[in-house]
Amino acid sequence: MIDFYDFGVIKVNGRTYNTDIIIDRGKVIENWWRKEGHRIVLDDLFKYGVESNDYDYVLIGTGYYGMVVVDKSVLDFFKDSRILMDKTQKVVEEYNNLIKETQNILAMFHLTC
Repeated sequence: MIDFYDFGVIKVNGRTYNTDIIIDRGKVIENWWRKEGHRIVLDDLFKYGVESNDYDYVLIGTGYYGMVVVDKSVLDFFKDSRILMDKTQKVVEEYNNLIKETQNILAMFHLTC
């Protein structure tokens, strides 16, 4: 469960993070850095151990102001999952709703911009 989000900070299960994170089936992967800060490509996921595409949901928080761009290859890779991309606050809310029904969620959160 995500307890709190605001520009530059997210709190998950009581622990606070100040860098972008991935939540893969409930496991938090912290310090998520991308080759290009405001662009997500498949390698940005593969290098953090996300190699499966069998999720019920893939959620992408594109930042406080929605500045992150998601490469088409990412969308194609997860084509069999329900994908939600929106500003991070909206995605946090959706994650908290969906986590009640399934743990099979991949969620990526850009915390700034």
